Amino acid sequence: MRSESNLKTAMIDMNRNGFWLFSLFVCMSTLAMGQNLVSNPGFESHKDLSIYYHQHFVDLGMKDWSGYLYSIHTFVCDSTFKTRSSEDVKAQYCPMNTPKSGTSMVQMIYTPRCNASGDTGEGGHPGCSNYLFQKLKSPLEMGIVYKISLWLYWDDIFMNEDPQAMSHFGVITSYDNLPIDKRSRSLIRFNPLPINVNLEKEKWIQLEWYIQPTCIQNYLTLGIFKGDKKWWGTRPDINFGRTIFYIDDVSIEEVPRVNIPSGVQPVFFCNEYLIEDKPPTQYQKTIYFDSNMDVPRDLEVLDSICANVDAEATYVLSGYTDSIGDGADNLDLSDRRIDFVLQYLVNHSTIREDQIMKLSWGQRRPFGKNNTNEGRAQNRRVTITRSSLDKSTALYRNAILALKNNNRKEAVRLLNGWAIHAKKNELILGLFDPRTKSIVAKREGRLIRNLIRKAYGHFEKPKLSFVLDSLYCEDQKYRTLGRYVEDLGGFFEGLDQEWYPSARAEELIDDNQRILHKLLEVIKEYGYPNQSEVGRRQAKAAAYILIHSEDTPLMQKYLPILEQKCTIGEANWMSYAMMYDRLKLLNKEPQRFGTQYLINKDGQETLWKLEDESKVDFWRNKIGLLPLKK
Repeated sequence: MRSESNLKTAMIDMNRNGFWLFSLFVCMSTLAMGQNLVSNPGFESHKDLSIYYHQHFVDLGMKDWSGYLYSIHTFVCDSTFKTRSSEDVKAQYCPMNTPKSGTSMVQMIYTPRCNASGDTGEGGHPGCSNYLFQKLKSPLEMGIVYKISLWLYWDDIFMNEDPQAMSHFGVITSYDNLPIDKRSRSLIRFNPLPINVNLEKEKWIQLEWYIQPTCIQNYLTLGIFKGDKKWWGTRPDINFGRTIFYIDDVSIEEVPRVNIPSGVQPVFFCNEYLIEDKPPTQYQKTIYFDSNMDVPRDLEVLDSICANVDAEATYVLSGYTDSIGDGADNLDLSDRRIDFVLQYLVNHSTIREDQIMKLSWGQRRPFGKNNTNEGRAQNRRVTITRSSLDKSTALYRNAILALKNNNRKEAVRLLNGWAIHAKKNELILGLFDPRTKSIVAKREGRLIRNLIRKAYGHFEKPKLSFVLDSLYCEDQKYRTLGRYVEDLGGFFEGLDQEWYPSARAEELIDDNQRILHKLLEVIKEYGYPNQSEVGRRQAKAAAYILIHSEDTPLMQKYLPILEQKCTIGEANWMSYAMMYDRLKLLNKEPQRFGTQYLINKDGQETLWKLEDESKVDFWRNKIGLLPLKK
């Protein structure tokens, strides 16, 4: 009886203890959810300002915060401190003296004309900013949503002179501390999290971002960032020397998903925000012709077009005819109509001939019925369309046309122009285009080859970056590379023919082994690549080549290495998911992320069986991949 009574008492004690342990766990979890991971968020803890002539600090002026050594000055502003300097100095250092809360805030400076006449770096744009950073109390973890918040106050100079510039203000979380151009103190070349509210001048406004890290994040950096060339919105005629803005009450807190505001989608984030290209505003005009004529009915329409074209855009001229006459004559007629419009544009506007692509359709693709007068009138036209393709595409397409017409000198001129205007990651594709090899590989192509080499100069390991990018192109040569090479000059369905060579299965296996051997030599010399050192596509080359080798022991060896690289933001999670799933498929086991398909002899794809269909989107979300159905 006694032992039974003792057992009951022990069970009651365990239940009570369990309850308190559970309650303690809930309390600790709630506290963790609301904990600010930013130390000294209101900048209240700082050195005694009385030892300074003014309120200037560079490294350790404030507890836990630092400024980059090579960036321009950052100031701590304490409303209780009375400067011993003159009113002129006081106006320069912390002229606004009302923090959002407490007694302190930080004053930051943006100088758009810095480097305006000097070395502007890779992006070709001037601008200097100061930066604040700190190591967070604890890392931001994958699969968890965080809210980043701060208060911002800015003056009216941006509004008057350059309203787009403030869109570059933002925050970046990162695994390592961010680098800055030590030569010129220029803006850090990262894309910050975008601001999604309208800023108001001379008023404290709260900025908030919801992020879900896809790699471990240890640092927070605040400032104005250059970003890539498309993200840079500052006008070239900026004429103000600098502007001042203030920051206060910075926080990063974990947020339960149920507390995320409706309509807010957390941003997948790892070291910087990836910007999606937006197509330009659609522009299309139509010029009509009389039957069998190659001069438009109304030249005033052309004059109106000439007044509104964008000198930096790319345009497509498409020529059409009605069905009267035979096909050959009609194709020639549409060519003549295009040529008349093209020369008129070149002679009467700021657009150049090499910015225009010509598509001659003849009587194909009619707009109206060719058995009526009204329908035939609709078909006698040339349309001018602003293309979503960039200037380099038009140059490349016109170079291909020049080669077809045996105009080698013009082809060289246009290809050189393409190499100057093309995106850096497109240049290497020119080495894999059989159509232009007769120029690029010869003496005439030396400028192109030099520009290709220089395209990797901004990477920490340029030689390795070029080697890996070359291996990537070789690996994708008979997979996806043909599509990208064809798109160098634009590919128009119904007019252009697919021409890129294919390979037999036996050739592909031999090719895979040859490329794998090259990669293993590279890894032996340099180690597994980091994308911050060589570039994203170049780092992906290693994973893709290993996957295509179908060497399971080798993939098993490098899979944990790839996972570790992804965790710190040095590799792409999709590459990891593909290698993980391919290993499962090769071992005839269910896949986890849903990246692998079987293709039958008819070319139909079937998703390989899943480990757990109810969890696949959870696993994908944790590493920043969209749901499987999307």
